[in-house]
Amino acid sequence: MVIDKSINIPEWNEDIKQKIISFWENRRVVFYATDGDKLEGKRGNIWGNLTSFDMSKLMTKLTISRASPVDFTCSMHVNTIMQDITEWNKAYWQYEMDTLESWLLHDDMKVNEWEEYSSGAREASVKWVVSGRSAGRKFPPK
Repeated sequence: MVIDKSINIPEWNEDIKQKIISFWENRRVVFYATDGDKLEGKRGNIWGNLTSFDMSKLMTKLTISRASPVDFTCSMHVNTIMQDITEWNKAYWQYEMDTLESWLLHDDMKVNEWEEYSSGAREASVKWVVSGRSAGRKFPPK
């Protein structure tokens, strides 16, 4: 599954680059390439795919590329092997991208939105396990 986001920033510089790296490292991403205008990292492992309801533990490759002096693209390739992906799961990755943009532009980590999302996702996960299908609240609010 691929989640892409283009983000417009005032200027690509070393401070912004370090802020992006810090954001993703706090979300379990380990970077293996940070030179120039491209960042590459990964997170998760096969055990995360086999045993977790935590979408940050799935095998993921993250690529961030500067497109211009004021734009960059963020692309997340999530390996969903051994997972039954719900709309709530997909929303997790999109919220990560949206939070990155909000943090870079407004220093806002969307704490209230994440609390609301987490509550709904937890409820949906429990109902999914009990019923064997997607259940719970309707698709998460944005």
